Amino acid sequence: MKPILNFFKAIYEREKYLTFLIFFLSIICSLLFLIFFKNIGPSEHQIPGSDYFAYYEPLANSILSGRGFVIFGKVPLNVGPIYPIFLSGILMISRFFWFDKFFLITIFNVILAAASSCFLFLLAREIFNKKIALLSSILWMSYPFNLWFIKNPNTEVPFIPLLYFGIFLYILAAKKKDLKIMFFSGLILGLSSLARLINLFLPLALFLFIFFLLEGELKKKKLIFATVFLLGAVISFLPWGLYTFAKTGNFIPFSHIASKGIIQGFVTLSREGKGVGGKADVVLEEVKAVDALGNETGTFYFLIRTFFKNPFVFIKLIGLKMARSWYATYMMWWESAILAVQMVYISSSLFGLIYCLKKCKDKIKHITLILIIIFYFWAIDILTGSILRYMVPAMGILIIFSAITISLLLDKIRKKFQWKQNLSQ
Repeated sequence: MKPILNFFKAIYEREKYLTFLIFFLSIICSLLFLIFFKNIGPSEHQIPGSDYFAYYEPLANSILSGRGFVIFGKVPLNVGPIYPIFLSGILMISRFFWFDKFFLITIFNVILAAASSCFLFLLAREIFNKKIALLSSILWMSYPFNLWFIKNPNTEVPFIPLLYFGIFLYILAAKKKDLKIMFFSGLILGLSSLARLINLFLPLALFLFIFFLLEGELKKKKLIFATVFLLGAVISFLPWGLYTFAKTGNFIPFSHIASKGIIQGFVTLSREGKGVGGKADVVLEEVKAVDALGNETGTFYFLIRTFFKNPFVFIKLIGLKMARSWYATYMMWWESAILAVQMVYISSSLFGLIYCLKKCKDKIKHITLILIIIFYFWAIDILTGSILRYMVPAMGILIIFSAITISLLLDKIRKKFQWKQNLSQ
C-alpha cells in the first residue's frame, strides 16, 4: 500500500504528470459512463439531436464537397463554423478508413472532455491551489450532465475546452502581466464564440473586467491590456461576422437569433402540464397562440407589450425561467431527478462560495471573475431557452466552489482521524 501512495504522491508533486493523470482519469470516467449509463434516460437522448441532422452534418458535408458553409445555398446565422468544420474532419476520417461516424465522434468527444478537465485544473490552480484544482477536475470529469454530452454530436464538446483554456490564459496573463498571453486569451475566447454563439459577449465582459483585475496598475497599462485582449477576440471572430454579413445582410449579434431564443423560452413554459397559475397561464397561452402564427417579430413585440401591461406576471415568469435554467430540459424530461442531482452541486458550491468570501479576501478579484462568468451564462439562459444544457459550461466553473467545500470536509476528516489515532497510541 505504501509504494502505491508514494507513487501517487510523486505524481501529485509533479504538475506535468498530474495533468496527464487527470487526462487519463477523465477518459476512464467517460468510458465508464458510456458502458453503464449511455442508454439511461429518454430514448430520444440515445440518438443525435435534431440540430445534428438539420445543421451540423449538412454543413459538414457542404464543406467537404467544396460548396462552403451553406445549407440549400444559404448561410445559417444560428450556427457557428467551429463545430461543422470540426465535424467535417471527423466525417473525412470516417469515410477514408470506413469507420462508423458516430463511433469516431464519440472518441473525439471523450478526448475533448478530458482536455476540458485538464484546462479546468489549470484554471482552478491559478486561482486557488493544486488540491482545489485536482478536486475540481475530478468533480467535473464525473459530473453527469457534462458526461451526457459525449455520447452524441454536441457543440458543447469543443466549446467547453476552448472556454476553459481561454479563461485560464486570461488569468495567467493578468498574473504575469504578459501581453502575448492576453492576446492569445482573447483569440481563444473569440474562437469559443464561433463554437457556441451564446459566448459572443463574454469577451466584452472580460474586456471591461481587466480594469478591475489589474488594480494598482496605471490606467494606460490597463487600457493597453484590455485593448490587446479585445483585439485577439475581434481578430478571431470578425472574419466570420463579415462573411455572414456579406452573405445574408445580417450581423450575427443583431440578427433574429436573440428574439427567437426569447420566444422559444416562453413557449417552452406554455407546454401542457406546466401551469404556473392565474394570469401567468393566460399570458403563456396567448404567447403560444401568437407564436403558432409563425411571425417571430409579432411574438417578440407581444412579449414586450405584455411586460408593460402585466409587469408582475411577467416578473413571475422571469423568476420561473431563472429557476428552471438550473435543471430544466427542452422536452421537460426527468426534471425532478435532474433537480435533485443539481442541488447537491449547487448547495455545496454555495457553501464553498460563502467560505471564500469570508476567508479568502486576497482572492476577491478572481472570485468576482468566476461569478461574472457564471452570471453571464445564467443571464443568457434566462433570455433564451432556460434549460440546463446552456448552464453546463458554467457549472464547471461553479464546481470549483464545490471542490472547496469537499476540501474543507476532507481536512476535518483527516484531523479527526489523526486525533483518534493519537488517542489510541
